[in-house]
Amino acid sequence: MDKPLSDQQTINPDRIDLDIEGVDQPTPRRSLVARFNDAAAERTASVLSSMWLFWLIVGIFIVAFTVQPPKGAYEMTMFFMSAAFGALALPVLAFVSNIQGDRQEQLMNKMQDELMEELRIIRELADTNVEELRIAKELAGDQADN
Repeated sequence: MDKPLSDQQTINPDRIDLDIEGVDQPTPRRSLVARFNDAAAERTASVLSSMWLFWLIVGIFIVAFTVQPPKGAYEMTMFFMSAAFGALALPVLAFVSNIQGDRQEQLMNKMQDELMEELRIIRELADTNVEELRIAKELAGDQADN
């Protein structure tokens, strides 16, 4: 059996809970070693992925190539393979990854803005519904009196 309209609970739009797992949650305390390792890893990754390191490696390989050029096809192939895939690819791939991360962040920010706008609209509709329910109760009470 349904409850009478007057006994039903109304939605309070200010109490809508948007608790998303992992968002705005307090982070647990981490040990000093773990924090140091995270900071060292972040800085190392930042340096290794910089385009400055790319150009430094290019310069080192040019100097090495001019000072002691490889002799023969095998040495030439190994020199360029190690230069291209071993040393030069890391900063370039990391740089591209950072660009993709920035694009992903922009997309997430846009989605959050749109969701917050939808939530604002839902809250306005909930307020309107609460007001309409109040008016309907008043009208029902007035008709019951007549």
